[in-house]
Amino acid sequence: MQVQINHQSFSLPEGQPASVTQLLQQAGFTGQTGIALAVNNKVVPRHLWPFHLLQQGDSITLISATQGG
Repeated sequence: MQVQINHQSFSLPEGQPASVTQLLQQAGFTGQTGIALAVNNKVVPRHLWPFHLLQQGDSITLISATQGG
């Protein structure tokens, strides 16, 4: 299955559902804090990531909090 993460193509295994949590693990974002995520321009709350299943062609936007002044 092909999805987009911040406008970059990313492949997930075919034939099995993939949650947002699984995508983040496969993309190397495991354990990171300060991340917000939207699927197709709709924010998905962190507590729903394990249950939100992705579809072919979904567009995921990842935003990382940074500090500055």
